[in-house]
Amino acid sequence: MLPNLLLVGAMKSGTTSLAGQLGEHPDIFMSTPKEPRFFCENWERGTDWYRGLFREAKTAIVAEASTTYTMYPHRPLVGERIAATLDVEALRMLYIVRHPLDRIISHYQHEWYQGRITVSLEEALDAHPILLDCSRYEMQVAEIARHCPSARWIWVIFEDFKRDPAGVLAQVFRQLEIDAHFQPEDTRARNVTADKRRRSGVSEVIRRVPWLANLVRTVLPERVRGRLGRMGGRTLDRPTFSAAARERVLRELGPDLEAFAVRTGLDLHERWDLPRVTPA
Repeated sequence: MLPNLLLVGAMKSGTTSLAGQLGEHPDIFMSTPKEPRFFCENWERGTDWYRGLFREAKTAIVAEASTTYTMYPHRPLVGERIAATLDVEALRMLYIVRHPLDRIISHYQHEWYQGRITVSLEEALDAHPILLDCSRYEMQVAEIARHCPSARWIWVIFEDFKRDPAGVLAQVFRQLEIDAHFQPEDTRARNVTADKRRRSGVSEVIRRVPWLANLVRTVLPERVRGRLGRMGGRTLDRPTFSAAARERVLRELGPDLEAFAVRTGLDLHERWDLPRVTPA
């Protein structure tokens, strides 16, 4: 078995929560790990490794969820590899997107907690272009669709999912042509950035010593590893954009957002209360 459903992001848009709730449906098999990242970081492991993640699947829908699939151009070749591996004629892509500015802020927080960003939000916009690129939703879809034109897409708006998870799930189930009346037991938000802390000195030492990092991963449960990593670490108040930075980001994202709205048929400007910005 190989997947016929890919939950492809966007990062920090509720993919973990959505994947968890989809995986409770009796007609959906969700891989473990949820995010195998095969078509980017783990491509060298080979198709046999990837196929092994789904060997126990006996359901109509076989799925995985990797937000790194919509991080072009920072994760290139994803669409090409999907087309070379999966049956794209039967493939569905599920893309959950979020208010682009809110997504950038959460993405920034995530990278700050991991220690990969050390500068302010506005400085990071230039130093880490991936922050903006992951909010270029049309660019991400177009890159995959260029290689997988026959794959069918399902669009989910994060704010809708947060407000009415049961209603959104029912719509997704209907599009997947499975029982739309099923309701998962666990509808809690998962992988919430605000609950984290920046890596402590202890976790940095562990991360930099490969044999020690491997020992910790092998011996300690994930929950304990998370607590160890955050012990003594700093927290970060949720940052905000200045008026000038907000205008700049909206201007840069404007054409992409317009094109994505045309592709999906959704009035995202109204949904997200965004001005229609004319590119300079």
